[in-house]
Amino acid sequence: MMYGKIKYYFLRFYLRPFLTFFVSFWILIYINSRDQTHFMHHAGLLIFLVIGLTILFGSANMFLDKYFLPADFEKLVEKRPFRSFIKNGFCVANGYLSGSVDGYQVLLGYQIKKEQTLRKLFVNIVFKPNTFGHYMTEEELQKLNVQYHKDNFSWSINSLDFEFEFDGLPPRFDHILEEIKLGISVLKNEGFEPSTLADSYNVEKEIWNAILTENI
Repeated sequence: MMYGKIKYYFLRFYLRPFLTFFVSFWILIYINSRDQTHFMHHAGLLIFLVIGLTILFGSANMFLDKYFLPADFEKLVEKRPFRSFIKNGFCVANGYLSGSVDGYQVLLGYQIKKEQTLRKLFVNIVFKPNTFGHYMTEEELQKLNVQYHKDNFSWSINSLDFEFEFDGLPPRFDHILEEIKLGISVLKNEGFEPSTLADSYNVEKEIWNAILTENI
């Protein structure tokens, strides 16, 4: 377990600066070396210089990741844009932010892929899984996913989902809110009414129970 943690930190924070400094200084010294002896003398200094700079820049990356873009969600919500959502009535619940926009429950979450620096902010807008007087069928769900694929919207039986991938600063609060309102307008156009996550799960359970009963 400790080996895996060390490997993760090395690959995430130290490998890139190590390779950058090693290749850059090696090429620079080789070009400016007059003979092999002179080159080997500087090659020894190169190793210590590369190691020192790698530790310095790698540790700085870890510091920035911990205090400015932490992987820990409880710490991340203290930063922008999550802090702005909290100021607008959202609260932390089970590892995500939960709040209301135009009467729809919205869930805002965060993930980080440990094998790379890519981060992902995801949004779920909850709705009642019935439209125009009947429960949404599997065919209708697939049709919606195809129809809104270019808009990066993904439909489940009780939520409209989309995400933002980034490797630096997260998207701004205004931009996220704009996309949320766009998703809500889509839901309204398709005839889906607001709901809470708990109520939607109950309705989803009723749907699956009805399907199972028909297949018995």
